[in-house]
Amino acid sequence: MRFVNNLVSVVALGAAKSSVIFFYRRIFLGKAFNIISWTLFGIVVAWTITYAFGTIFECGTHCYANWTTLDNLLTYCHAHQDMQRSMALSDVVTDVLILAVPVPLVRMQHRLQLAAC
Repeated sequence: MRFVNNLVSVVALGAAKSSVIFFYRRIFLGKAFNIISWTLFGIVVAWTITYAFGTIFECGTHCYANWTTLDNLLTYCHAHQDMQRSMALSDVVTDVLILAVPVPLVRMQHRLQLAAC
């Protein structure tokens, strides 16, 4: 069950991150933002694919060990904690990047509105 949860959570996180980026693209305009948002989308897609395959091949070529006995899991799957730590860290980094992208645009718009008053 752990294997399925990990795989589905990676795909779900990638989809959620992508939806936020495309939401931003509907709100904000500009050439620089267009480049930044597509680059960020590429990073999210690469992150999702990388960790999905990392989860599938977590036990090397012994993929079956993910859903068989505990003995097989302990024998073939050694990098589970390291991969989960790296996924959590990179997840937080991409979240911060996604949340930080619109901040300069909102601040600039706010300054323009204050200057117009």
